[in-house]
Amino acid sequence: MFRVLVVDDEREIRNGLVSQLPWNDLGVGEIYSADDGDTALEIVERHKPDLVVTDIRMPRMSGLELVKRLDQNRFEGKVIVISGHEEFHFARQAMKYGVSDYLLKPLNLDEFMKTISASLAELEERKNLQSDMIELHEHLYMALPKIREELLQNLLERPPEERLLEHWTSKLRKTGLEWMAENQLRLMVIGIDDLKAMIDGKPSNEKELLLFTVGNILEYYLNDHLWTAFVVFRSRHDLWTVVVDCGGPAPRHGVIPDAVAASIPEIVLRDAKLKASVGLAVTSGPVTRIAEMYREASDALMLRRVGKGAPASKESTYYGPLADPQEVVDLLTCGSESDIREAAADFPKLISSWNVKHPKHMQQRTFQWMLSVFRAAKKDGWKDLWWEQDPILFWEDFERFDTLESLQRQVTQHLLEASTSMREQFGSGNQIVLEAERYIKNHYCDNITLQTVADEIHVTPTWLSKLFKQETGVTFLEYLTEVRLREAADLLQNVHLKVYQVCQMIGYQDPAYFSKLFRKQYGCNPQEFRSGRGKIGE
Repeated sequence: MFRVLVVDDEREIRNGLVSQLPWNDLGVGEIYSADDGDTALEIVERHKPDLVVTDIRMPRMSGLELVKRLDQNRFEGKVIVISGHEEFHFARQAMKYGVSDYLLKPLNLDEFMKTISASLAELEERKNLQSDMIELHEHLYMALPKIREELLQNLLERPPEERLLEHWTSKLRKTGLEWMAENQLRLMVIGIDDLKAMIDGKPSNEKELLLFTVGNILEYYLNDHLWTAFVVFRSRHDLWTVVVDCGGPAPRHGVIPDAVAASIPEIVLRDAKLKASVGLAVTSGPVTRIAEMYREASDALMLRRVGKGAPASKESTYYGPLADPQEVVDLLTCGSESDIREAAADFPKLISSWNVKHPKHMQQRTFQWMLSVFRAAKKDGWKDLWWEQDPILFWEDFERFDTLESLQRQVTQHLLEASTSMREQFGSGNQIVLEAERYIKNHYCDNITLQTVADEIHVTPTWLSKLFKQETGVTFLEYLTEVRLREAADLLQNVHLKVYQVCQMIGYQDPAYFSKLFRKQYGCNPQEFRSGRGKIGE
């Protein structure tokens, strides 16, 4: 609805115009009146009418002076002047101040209504045009980041050739990024760690929400800490990319201080409760090198995620507790939870020995390594084969994590869960030792070794030795010797058996060695033992 102000010093005319015309039919919702120019200016300032209808001749401030003051105050509405024939020259002068129309007294109401209607129609058209322009500008403003992002993504993938630099410069200028074509640039990338794991099972818009949040944090933080032009945008790899103006033809070192880049993960964690990694391009240069700088920054980010500051020159050999799959199976079967966690703490060294330079390669090698462990467990009789029945699900369990730290946590979890399953099937370390003891008691007279017993009960000699010491307090050899010598002591009580026969019956071939072991155990040799304890005649 429109607002109209009627200004006339004659009360009858003023009241007649205000009260007797069908203003509502014209779309006028509020109508004001004033008897002179001073009052009219106050009403204009307070109520902002769309149309002012004013007489020319009035006391104190004339209509002509009012029109002049409205023009000086940049009044945006319409003004219609009413004048007599003898005052027409004043009306013509008023037209210089933007008066849209004038009417002569005495007023013809039909003509007056048509003039008012036409002025209001023009106002309506102007308002619609202004609304359309505002909406268009809003659309352009909203679309500009997307247009700019698309342009910059194309730059990363197809850097401008020298012969096309002017064309690209024009595009950059249209999006307010002309500085990118004029100065040296520096670039860094920021990525949310384990993004795939974070959005797993969440609504489809969760990823966009997380990326949007990090983008906003970067904009605010860099705006406070960088003292030169910069732009933040998303690459097509879900990485936030920051390009900074280094100024001049020669790069200004320190435009992205190490402290700013290094503090971004801390800021993202503080403000969004998200872990992020940052990669900074080693070099700076013109826009024609932007794709190369993006690769440098992305490589630095990936190396940081796999736990390296720089790639190793060649693959190193790893000899730790995770090196041999069978040793790992024994650990899972016989070791405690603390043993498993202690071994899993060595996972970064295992990764380092593979010399991986990208999270994808780290995930693949980890998956292959874990398969080798589980296959060794299957060979030993492990029956929990979910990983073999659904290998894609097993792979996705690693593929969701793109940092060394998170992948190590996932590996540790898999080892602990597998250990629980194996213990339920195979029994505890105590049961394994009991099986070994039973085998020794039944086969002590044979030429058995640590390896022999370990093979029989499906563990490695290393773990059998460790378990024996842990469960019995003695080594495997000490236990075997004790069993044999106890049996020898019983056999020596039968005087019909020669000492060398007893020696062979308990698994020794050298009587001298047997005598030495016996003396150490009982404080006398076998013959002396028999003389003091033997039962003659049996």
